[in-house]
Amino acid sequence: MPNAEAVSYYFQVEHHFVPAKNFYSDPTNLRIRKLAVSSIAKVLDVSLTAICCLTIAAKKRTKSFSLTSFMEGRFVDIKVEILMKIEHLILSALDDIKPVTPFCFLDHFYPQFKSIGGFKRHCINEIIVQAQGEDKFMEYKPSEIALASFLAATHIAYPSRIIASIPIPEGLTNCYRGLVDLCHNKGIKIVRAKLETPSPSSANETETETETESDKQGQATGKEEDTKLHVSTSETIES
Repeated sequence: MPNAEAVSYYFQVEHHFVPAKNFYSDPTNLRIRKLAVSSIAKVLDVSLTAICCLTIAAKKRTKSFSLTSFMEGRFVDIKVEILMKIEHLILSALDDIKPVTPFCFLDHFYPQFKSIGGFKRHCINEIIVQAQGEDKFMEYKPSEIALASFLAATHIAYPSRIIASIPIPEGLTNCYRGLVDLCHNKGIKIVRAKLETPSPSSANETETETETESDKQGQATGKEEDTKLHVSTSETIES
């Protein structure tokens, strides 16, 4: 269960992380964003930052992740030490920002959906990530996106239970229905938690939650390389 005090804090401050209504349509903002993107795209370090975002996420998901093993045969011109330095810079910046995202609320909302069957939690992660690229969802608070993602997954995986079992807050219907459409359009797979057949919008594949033997063998190496992932308010849930 999530820390009640932390969740309460997230609810109190999340409105600070919602863009102004005209942020994505204001001509001035559009020009600034285009200039920023074009400038960033010319910087070589963008690729290093992207790699480090992946490695940080991998270290959050499993203790057995080995940065050295990951780099072997992939990026021969990049030193592991450089990536570890960039990882530290990213984590330090996040710690200063203390962002509140939909991921902060997932452990808070999940129990009530688990009672009707639940889903593999990577499905919810995917909905949230894909929603960030759609302007129409930017008006909603992080907690609303989190709840609507669960509602959308329930609508797809357990269509007969969405109305009877889950109370839908006023004003959130359009959001969760929009996320249902997003799942269909993006091919997001909603897999039931009990390893049942995936929902109609999903391919026939499931994900096991057991740790593989190779993961266990790599724990010792992964622990040595693991940087201190001390971001307290932006931790994502494990699938």
